[in-house]
Formats: sequence, structure tokens, C-alpha cells
Amino acid sequence: FSVFIIVPFLEFTLPIFIKIFPGMLPTTFQTKDDKEAKLKKSLKVKLEMAKFLQETLDNMSVSGKGHTCESAQEFADFFAKVRQEGTVISADEILKFSKLFKDEITLDSLPRPQLVALCRVLELRPIGTSNFLRFQLTLKLRSLSIDDKMIQKEGVDLLTLSELQQACKSRGMRAYGLTEKRLKQQLTQWLDLSLNEKVPPSLLLLSRAFSFTENIPTSDLLKKAISALPNSVGVSTEADLGERDGVIDNKAKLEAIKEEERKVKEEIEECMEEKKKELEDAKKKPKEQPILAKENLVDTAPILTDTTGIKKEEVTSTDLKTLENAIENLSSEQKTLIVEKEEIKELKDELKDYQEDINDLQEVMKTEKKERVRESK
Repeated sequence: FSVFIIVPFLEFTLPIFIKIFPGMLPTTFQTKDDKEAKLKKSLKVKLEMAKFLQETLDNMSVSGKGHTCESAQEFADFFAKVRQEGTVISADEILKFSKLFKDEITLDSLPRPQLVALCRVLELRPIGTSNFLRFQLTLKLRSLSIDDKMIQKEGVDLLTLSELQQACKSRGMRAYGLTEKRLKQQLTQWLDLSLNEKVPPSLLLLSRAFSFTENIPTSDLLKKAISALPNSVGVSTEADLGERDGVIDNKAKLEAIKEEERKVKEEIEECMEEKKKELEDAKKKPKEQPILAKENLVDTAPILTDTTGIKKEEVTSTDLKTLENAIENLSSEQKTLIVEKEEIKELKDELKDYQEDINDLQEVMKTEKKERVRESK
């Protein structure tokens, strides 16, 4: 019944709803001014969107043929110069471009023998596929970066000799046969390059391999490490720099994709080789020969009866006497032990009483001294 009353009266609220929500009004009831206002509003929104898109396009770098990234080109020239023998490169230039080598790109481009060597330097088990070795090395390098920050925060001078040796050893440097001062110099140099100069730990580890036998400047070590890297490292780093600057070099991108495909093929081949080795090892194992059912097992052990091996022995009077004597000796010894225990207990009680007497005497002496002091006053 209430519905028949409420619904008709809701019609009177229509002007209020249309005032609050003008979009609810049908187009047949809209005036010319309303239509123009609506068109102006939509046009204003479109103009603002066009302006925003234009600003975005202006901020983006132009990518395409004929446009190259300056930083990527400089890096390519530097990488080519380093790989040439006899070229002279300044230390500042080496440090400038060394920080561009990412750990992920360097590890992904290293062949398996170098990955195994790095694992052995960092005391990791070089077992598994190349991708697994890269994963282990990535985790280890991250932990080294965290450890570097903690050592710098606490200070190298606070480390003991054993801690210095362990820190140098975990970073692929000489740890034994050097003085404490030399160990601190090595570790300080590593921290400066890692944290202040932002040189990646992977490149630092590769450079440490050249400093085991002789003292070489840091810039020369980094130069040797960079020159020993595969060409794919330079290609991938150049493509990465171009992407960061918004300039895509199609040639570098194509080379990077080819390198990725080569890695995938290499990983598949490694998996196939491991499976073949497992099958060969399984074939080489001698097969367990089954026990033939036709073989008759003969039991050669003698059959024991209730009477076998048992001899009748007679107890003589002398044996009885010796037993009696032994029992008497045991009983007498037990008696003496009981007496000794009682004596020890009595001595302990006396000692306790004596100690209490001494304590009482000391207390009495203290009270007498206090009374004498009072009388003298």
C-alpha cells in the first residue's frame, strides 16, 4: 500500500535530482545553451590531453635511424680502445666507464670456465649449469656489497687480523703472507672502488686475479679485466645505455638478442650433456646379480643339543671353604667402610661447629672494638 503512495510523490523530487545531476536530463529537454556548454567542456578536455601528449613527446628522445646515443657511442669507443694493445688510457677515463658494467650483464656474458673460476675464488661449489653458477655468484656479490657497507660504517681499523684475512679472502685478494698494514690497504682500496667510485663487484673480482703476484695500480687492473671480457659484454652494455637514454640502436639491439639466443642454446646443450652423463653413469654401474632359486644352500654348522658342550662339575669341600672365607672378608670390609663413613660424618659436624664458633668469636671481637671506641670518646 505504501508503494502506491511513495512512488507518485517521488515525481516532485525530479527537479532537485536534475539540479544536482544535470546529465540525467534527456537530450530532448536540453536547450541550445546547454548543448554548447557541453561541447565546450569536452573540447577543453581534448585540448588539455593533446597538450599533455605533446609535452611528453617533446621530453622523449628521438629514436630511429640516424640518431645515436652519445654515451653509448663513447662507451663503444672506449671498449674498442681498451681491447687494443698498446693504447694509453687515463685512470679517470677507466674509472668513469668501469661503473657502467652491470653485474648481470657481465655474469651473463662470461663463459662457463670463467664462471667456475669465480666460484672457486669465492669458495662456492662449481656444480650445476651455467645459469645456476650465475645465480650463486649474483647472491654472493649482493652479500659482498652489504658487507662492504657494514665494514665502511664500522671502520677497517677495528677489524682483527683474522677478520681482515677473511674479508680479503672472500673478495678474491691475497689474505696470507701479508702484513696487517698491507691487508688494510687492500681492503680500503676495495671499499673505495666499490662504494665511492661505484665500480661493480664482478669487475673488481676479475681485476683481483691480476694482482696476486705483483703490485699493479688499480686503473691498470681494471683495464686488464675489461680487456679480458668477451665482446658480448660491450654490445649488451651499449644497448642498455641506449635504452636508458631513450635512443634505441637497432644494430646493438639485434646483437643483444642474438647473444640471448646463443645463451639459451648453450643452456639446452648443457642440460642434454648432463642427462647423457647420468645415463652413462647408470649403465656403468654393475647390475646386482639376482639370487638363483636353484642354488641349494647347505648349512655346515653343527647341530646343538641340550647336552652338547656342557660338562658336569662337582663342588668340593675346599671350594666351599674358599667361598666362606671370601664372604667373611667382604662382610668385614663392609663393616670397616660403615665405621669410616660415620667417623667422617662426625668430623664434618665438628668442623661445622668449629666454624660457627669462629664466626661468633669474630662478631664478639667486632662489638668489643665498637664499645672501646665509644669509651675512648
